[in-house]
Amino acid sequence: MGWVQERIAKSVPVKGLVISRGYDTRFESALKITDRISHINVEELGFSVAPSEKAQSVVDFKDSDEPRMRIPKSREASKWLKKGDDLYDQGKFDEAISCYDNAIGKDPKNKLAWVNKGAALLELMKSDEAISCFDKATELYPKSAEAWNEKGYALNRLDRFDEAIIAFNNAIDINPRSADAWNGKGIALDNSGKHDEAIQAYDRAIAIRPKFAIAWNNKGWALSGLGKKEEAIQAYNKAISINSKDPSSWNCKGNALADLGKHDEAVKAYGRAIELDPKDAILWNNKGAAFYGLSRYEEALEAFNKAIEIDPQEALIWHFKGETLKALNRTEESDSAFAKAKELGYREE
Repeated sequence: MGWVQERIAKSVPVKGLVISRGYDTRFESALKITDRISHINVEELGFSVAPSEKAQSVVDFKDSDEPRMRIPKSREASKWLKKGDDLYDQGKFDEAISCYDNAIGKDPKNKLAWVNKGAALLELMKSDEAISCFDKATELYPKSAEAWNEKGYALNRLDRFDEAIIAFNNAIDINPRSADAWNGKGIALDNSGKHDEAIQAYDRAIAIRPKFAIAWNNKGWALSGLGKKEEAIQAYNKAISINSKDPSSWNCKGNALADLGKHDEAVKAYGRAIELDPKDAILWNNKGAAFYGLSRYEEALEAFNKAIEIDPQEALIWHFKGETLKALNRTEESDSAFAKAKELGYREE
């Protein structure tokens, strides 16, 4: 059930990139930026609050080059495993874990049960416990590329990138044509600041699976990390041409456009992302930043208000709202927004 990686992928943000949508603490991670501002910097507004720069991670094993592990030894274990998979697909991860535990009880050496339990634990953000499951799977079956891949993605989630690279290298040694392993290795390299090596890894993944949208998106992040914004946009466009319904690719494209000062185009990209995921505060915030860059302050304010409606506890968005109100000469409201930002922990540096 390595498909957990799809969710992880969009949620694991490089300086502040994206790994999985639906899972996620993405917003908190993304907003932990190092450069706080006393006056709005449009580029930072549109980029730093975006799903952080940790490489876009993940892999959907439903479309993976790795075979889905479904050959348990015990018939009873097989029944529990199937029930667990069905519950997993319904998003009932705690119940799925109980089923996987039952499968393990019937067949302690069942690789599928250990890996799928780890995948469910990852969905619940219990990465340490998940890694223990993957450790068990790799201990029992050291020649399983999928088990090493899952372990690598879990280590990426924990920012343990050196260990993740080792896990992905093990997977690649076993199956050099695992696009998932090359993608995961790229994520770990990108988050380690090794953007050139990350691009090489993503290119290997794409050569194996040309329609691997996540790898194209991740390549865009790595190119962006090298300041190659135009090339990054080309990579995002490729990802979008493969899967136009992934809001993260539209958001990433918007970030790159904003960095180039193309705020009109950025607004359109963020708008497409919002159509796909209207309850993502990050997307509304980024759209507000792009409007701010166009001096369209009323529209920026509307977008920041929407972001706050979705996530009222994010200090940085309150600060940006204050800056926008200040630009509109609405001093009293601006002061109130700045005060709220400070109350929530915003500090000038």
